[in-house]
Amino acid sequence: DAYSRVTPYVQGAPDQTVLHHLREAAIEFCSRTLIWRATLAAVVTVVDHGTYTLPLLDESALVKILRYSFDGQDDRAVVSPDTGLDLLDRGDSADAVWTDDLVTFKVSPVPATAAKEMILTVALKPSQDALEIPAFLFEHHIRSIAAGAISTISAMPRQPWSDLKQADIQAGVFKNAIDKATFNVGKGHGRSQQRVRAHSF
Repeated sequence: DAYSRVTPYVQGAPDQTVLHHLREAAIEFCSRTLIWRATLAAVVTVVDHGTYTLPLLDESALVKILRYSFDGQDDRAVVSPDTGLDLLDRGDSADAVWTDDLVTFKVSPVPATAAKEMILTVALKPSQDALEIPAFLFEHHIRSIAAGAISTISAMPRQPWSDLKQADIQAGVFKNAIDKATFNVGKGHGRSQQRVRAHSF
């Protein structure tokens, strides 16, 4: 769906090259703006079990945990891995969540009661093998993501489509779009998406 926004500027670039750079641009866009947000499916506690798998959406990877709700209570802290380990070492009763591998999350205190719901709101990015992005990203930001892809493909050395001037121009478009989206997210205009219709790259 997005190739036609890239290929006219980098004629001769293989489809797999275009796909790779589109994906990398989408990953960078989402990582830097935190614009793709989702409330994940509830995870239930297991007694004396402090580590749980993040129920990430298909073809997504975690950027950051934004909010944590435990048993319907929202005033729970999201902390750094170092702070979380300190809480566990001290046996602190403070309710907190953190991740040290972006695949699992840990909680403090370790649950003493089963079947309590833990709900995380997170910022996501496409995974390294993603072939699709959410519809809202495609509808509102595909031109910016395409600019990011064009800039890095054009900057490839000694290729028929190499064009450093174009690479610089498109890199500027991409950076400006990231700055604008980051500002809007910070002002509360970012999208919070759950399971949405996806668009193929």
